[in-house]
Amino acid sequence: MDPNKLPMSHNNIEEGAKIDNVENRKELPKITVQSKEQAVDLVLRSFDMKLKERFTEAGKTMGSKEYQEYLAFHGPEHSEKVERWTVKFLETVRAIDPYLVSPDTLRLAKPEARGHDLIQWAMTEQDMAMRMRARGAEEGGKDIPANVIAEANKRSIELPGAGNERASAEEIVAELRRFIDHNGTPVFNFTNESVYNDISMTLPGFNFGDFKDSSNPNNPKNPRLPKASGGTIGGPVIFQPKLTLDLSSLPEDPTKWQKTLEDENTREVSITGLAIASADLRGELASDNSEDFRQSGDAEFRETMIGIGREVENWKEIPQVRREQIAQSILGWKKSQIVFAKWQRIFFITSIDQNKVINSSSKADEIKNALFRTFGLPENDAVYKEPDETGNFGKNIKAAEEHSKSLEAVLDKYEGTRAEKITLAVKDDTQFSTLLKSIGYNL
Repeated sequence: MDPNKLPMSHNNIEEGAKIDNVENRKELPKITVQSKEQAVDLVLRSFDMKLKERFTEAGKTMGSKEYQEYLAFHGPEHSEKVERWTVKFLETVRAIDPYLVSPDTLRLAKPEARGHDLIQWAMTEQDMAMRMRARGAEEGGKDIPANVIAEANKRSIELPGAGNERASAEEIVAELRRFIDHNGTPVFNFTNESVYNDISMTLPGFNFGDFKDSSNPNNPKNPRLPKASGGTIGGPVIFQPKLTLDLSSLPEDPTKWQKTLEDENTREVSITGLAIASADLRGELASDNSEDFRQSGDAEFRETMIGIGREVENWKEIPQVRREQIAQSILGWKKSQIVFAKWQRIFFITSIDQNKVINSSSKADEIKNALFRTFGLPENDAVYKEPDETGNFGKNIKAAEEHSKSLEAVLDKYEGTRAEKITLAVKDDTQFSTLLKSIGYNL
């Protein structure tokens, strides 16, 4: 470690050093088990405990050496849900074509899904408004975002040796390698690279492009989405670059998509990687309870907007100008959840349609329709269609729209422009506190 640089905030460097390069790390003690099921159960328990100790208030209370910080979103509950939706995805495929998903595929997918967020390095310094995560799936931290590297260098903070996705995958590998049967044979049959690739599919990408032809000239972050109505969906766009291309970059005319989408068939995405990535970013949208999606979005806001979180502790003392800024952030986030949901539907359909493993099956169409049903979409759904409100995806999109409108409707009690209405609304402690509570802050 460079003695002139500080460790990244909220990170135990000694533990981090163990994770940086799993190939060179001292091998963990072996554990002999009686069955594969026992091994899976022990790994899941281990990962669940690590997530609780690292990222929950319980971990802080118990004085765990693993404790790093409380995370409103990336905690044990999220990882458990990702595992559950991953299993649903794979079981849906297996029921139609067992050749694509074996029992061992399912056994390995469970710990991969549960452990995909084991590492959450981030800079959260006191003067920072937003958490800066060291995202990355490449060996040696090659793809940690440039803005994170620049900020760390400016603050003399030493970055980890691998981004969060890669470091999580390396910890998964190290744990899985521990388990052997009574003959000394490894319980889990996999290559390190296969796990690295599966977890890399969860790496998020962002498009904040300046789309000059936007139907809303006041919003430069407004990618065009071809729809039956010929309308647009505003950005920014969140996607998974290892899984799919950024569809907002496609031509407006859907008939010109085919060549680009055909090129997507060259991607090597395992059925497990597809399942975990789908569950991670889109599982809540498949829920039959719209509160699940709303609350997950609220938790992501609170986890990301660390500056607001600190200010809310003394919310009555927040100055008027800052109240207006916070209100704009919350209302904008609520509206962005509609955009996020609509794009995730598009990415979900495309990632399944273009997956080489699924398309290798003689029952590919049957598998796709079954997955659409499992994740709350109509059969034979198409990218170009409006979301169907009879499915959970469509219902959750509609609920997000209605929730955003209900918050915006409060402003209609006041006269003036939208900005003037916000100014008047947040002067009222009752209105301001209601807005803070709407995104999950406990006042």
